[in-house]
Amino acid sequence: NGKTDFAIWLLNKIGKTEDIKVFEESINDNTLSIVFAGSVEFRISANIKFIKAGRFIEAGWSIKADGSIEAGRFIKAGGSIKAVGSIKAGGSIEAGRFIKAGVFIEAGGSIKAGEFIEAGWSIKAGEFIEAGESIKAGIDCGIFAGLEIKIPLWSTYAFIRANEKPNNIISGYWDDKGE
Repeated sequence: NGKTDFAIWLLNKIGKTEDIKVFEESINDNTLSIVFAGSVEFRISANIKFIKAGRFIEAGWSIKADGSIEAGRFIKAGGSIKAVGSIKAGGSIEAGRFIKAGVFIEAGGSIKAGEFIEAGWSIKAGEFIEAGESIKAGIDCGIFAGLEIKIPLWSTYAFIRANEKPNNIISGYWDDKGE
């Protein structure tokens, strides 16, 4: 704590590692910021201030941050992923329940949630965006799928799928749950 900016600077200068930090118990400390060059695993859940991992972040149940959640590769939770700030991954973001960010959600790969995906600003994915119920970006903000996919391949790799079509799709192929 108190050295988050320096830790982020150091991670950006030195780079990620293969190390894995495992938390066996739930973490419930909204003053705690975690910056780790490798991967972070929460066997149960985490309710913290901020987290940035050089590789991946994974939780058996949920990940909640009063700030942002960032991973160099992927973010995955059996339950929910929620941040007051942004949620960003170099690869995919996946939650068994929902993904919700106060600012933006951005993934170099896909974004997938069993229930809903919601952002205060935009939602951007290099590949597809899929939710069991709904996908919602902020007012006057867009939903962008397939940013890393050639347009002729959008129906296969850059689809947007949910129970109801979002109003603000900017890129991607609306699939209407495959029907």
